[in-house]
Amino acid sequence: MDFAARTQHEQQIEAAVAAVLVLYRRQIEAGREISLSELERDLAVALRLLLSNTFMAAALQLAGASGVPGFDDLENHAERYAVEQAGVIAHDFAGRVRDELFEERQRAIEDRRSVVQLADILLPNWRAEAIAITETTRAASHGMNLVAAALVTGSLMVAAAVGTGILTNRFWHTANDDRVCSICSPLDGYEAAIWAGRFPSGPPAHPNCRCYVTYGGLP
Repeated sequence: MDFAARTQHEQQIEAAVAAVLVLYRRQIEAGREISLSELERDLAVALRLLLSNTFMAAALQLAGASGVPGFDDLENHAERYAVEQAGVIAHDFAGRVRDELFEERQRAIEDRRSVVQLADILLPNWRAEAIAITETTRAASHGMNLVAAALVTGSLMVAAAVGTGILTNRFWHTANDDRVCSICSPLDGYEAAIWAGRFPSGPPAHPNCRCYVTYGGLP
């Protein structure tokens, strides 16, 4: 099933990421050199609770639809996921900014940009939306996968240990609109045997992916 609260969670994540980007854009525009380690830290902190909430909401949606009120220790699984994923996102983001900053410094020898232009290049507004869409999809997928596996095994602990490998009866679904891309469109409606080799956890298949999976025998 699709994640019913997707829009709400996307908006919350986008707002949190945008707030961090605004803070560092202002530093650049003021002519200050930003600390990439602090950017990484602040972005990770901004994301952790929101990713945990998204994971939990999606997991509970599937559990509720399946007639199961919940699983013990689900919050701890959500928190562990969020801490790890927030760290990965923030580290990768800071790394991209570092690389782009180096490239801009090299270009500045011949073509010096204004601080506003530099801020736009390093911390563009679209990145907040891209992170929000992608990571809402990812957190929802992981939360639902865990519950689906727990419904099969009867235990969250076992489900976390075996992962998504036991969930062979999964079907990929696109958002079915004009924004669906050439990567996901061919996967629409197909079982995991077709796509699990490339995307073992399911969506997202790429940045800005809004796809989801359904589980055979489950709602």
